Amino acid sequence: LAEGTRPSLRWLFLMLAIEFAGFAMLIPILPFFLIHEIGVGPERVGLLLSVNSFAQLIGAWGSGRVSDAVGRQPVITAVFAWAGLGFGATAFAQNFAQVLAVRVMQGLSGGTAALCDAYLLDIIPRDQGMRASYMGLAGAVKGMSFVIGPGVGAMLIHTGATRPQVFLIAGLLALVASGIGLIRLEESLDTLKRRPLCAPMPVDAIVVNTADWDAVNGGLLCIWFCRISSALGLGFLFATYAFLIKDNFGWSDKHFGMVLFVTGIASAVLQLLAFPRVVSRWSATWTFVVGSLVGAISFLLMPEATLWVHVLALVCFTLKGSMTEPCFPVLIGDFADARHQGFANGVTASCRALGTMISPFIAGSLYERNKRWAYYTGAAMFLCSAIGALLISYCQKPG
Repeated sequence: LAEGTRPSLRWLFLMLAIEFAGFAMLIPILPFFLIHEIGVGPERVGLLLSVNSFAQLIGAWGSGRVSDAVGRQPVITAVFAWAGLGFGATAFAQNFAQVLAVRVMQGLSGGTAALCDAYLLDIIPRDQGMRASYMGLAGAVKGMSFVIGPGVGAMLIHTGATRPQVFLIAGLLALVASGIGLIRLEESLDTLKRRPLCAPMPVDAIVVNTADWDAVNGGLLCIWFCRISSALGLGFLFATYAFLIKDNFGWSDKHFGMVLFVTGIASAVLQLLAFPRVVSRWSATWTFVVGSLVGAISFLLMPEATLWVHVLALVCFTLKGSMTEPCFPVLIGDFADARHQGFANGVTASCRALGTMISPFIAGSLYERNKRWAYYTGAAMFLCSAIGALLISYCQKPG
């Protein structure tokens, strides 16, 4: 993008890198914090994730819609700060009820990823190849953060830091990212493209559809179905993976951090170098279909207690994430206009929250009966997302 013609993306990417590193620090820590400090089992972990996702379902739509009205920069800054406060507050939780309350309040922020995707789509020209390149770059930034974060988290635990102290550090990082956004992040959404929440549109605003649901079309509905079904599958992994590696191999949060470190590097490289080329050759739709099928294979292999099979499953899962996750904003950019990017990305994040709300509680129950049932069900969800993506190819893109 030509320097000076559009807002610079460097500050957004820096904010993403810092906040996602803080978030990633907690991925291997949170399950074992719940197991050891709070003393809960798989079903309660699943319940906690489900309730958090329910709160995100509300918050993601709300924050996306507000950003369509007031602009991206103030909402992104506020949500990053909200995330930091939520991370830090978890450190002071003493029982399950307190953790639950903190996670609900944090979930109501809606998360940062969808807002950042809307910011990018505001700036990047409406070209699938170019958008794939920048979404791949954003995915690489997140992927490298997922490399750094778990590694730092594991190192802190190894050097004697307590899990609550790691939560405080993660919260501080998110607050630093919010401060950068407050001072340096430029606005991406032109005032003429904003849609007031309740008041009539300004007379000088150039607009065709003003209501949220006027922008809904077959393509967006298929994307949202894919997001729900894919998130349903991911939720089975989020809720049970710590228990799976503990049961199958005797691993702990240190090993979990190492897994995230290796897969994060691979994911970053794939999204930066391979994803744009694959989309240019196959299109975003077919890239998503193939990635979903690879994800189904990974879940069929995941519960096996043989190390090399588990490694193969992780390879397939990394390929799946690298091929499907960056596809969502690219596809949304094809089917949502500039005035509805916040709304469309917010609903997509809400659909993800819906999937991760439903699946963890079910996954915990299934896992306690038979670990294979949980992962085979997740594989079926990935197959559903592949079918939904096939339907996207038959949907007409808005003019």
